[in-house]
Amino acid sequence: MREPSAEDLILGFAQNVRINQIGKFRKSNIIGHFNMILKLDLAVLFVEDEETILDCMGVYFKRRFRDVYLAADGVEGLEKFKEHRPDLIVTDVEMPKLDGIEMSKEIRKISPDTPIIFTTAYNEDAQVEAGKEIGVAAHLLKPVDYSDLDGVIASLFKK
Repeated sequence: MREPSAEDLILGFAQNVRINQIGKFRKSNIIGHFNMILKLDLAVLFVEDEETILDCMGVYFKRRFRDVYLAADGVEGLEKFKEHRPDLIVTDVEMPKLDGIEMSKEIRKISPDTPIIFTTAYNEDAQVEAGKEIGVAAHLLKPVDYSDLDGVIASLFKK
C-alpha cells in the first residue's frame, strides 16, 4: 500500500470535519487553504511587468513555496531561470523587452519539462495557440483566481 500524499491527507481531513458537506469548498479550495500552512518544497519563478500584481502574487507564492524568484520582464525572467532553475514558472504574456511567449520558447530550449503557466488579461486565440505549441500547462485569465491557480499547481505536482 502506498503512503498517502499531502493531498490525500488534506482531503481526508476535509471529509472528517465534513467541510465537503458545507458546499462552499471545492477540492482546489481545500488544497489551497492548506497550502498556506504546508509550504511546497518547490521553487517558483513569477514574471510580471505590473508592479502591483508582482508584489501581490509574490506574497501569495512566498506563502506556498520554498523559494520564490520575481522578475519584472521576460529578459529578467530568463536570466533568473538560468541562474536558479525553478521547478515552476508562472508568467504574464504581454510584457516589455521580451514577452512571456518568447521567454517561454527560450526556456523550453534549456528545460523542455519545466511546467509553465501563462497569466494574461486577454483571452486571445493566438496566445492560447502559442501556449499550446510551447507546451504551457495552463492559461489563466487575470485577475487570477487563487483557488484555480492552486488547483493547477496541485495537479502538476501531485505524486
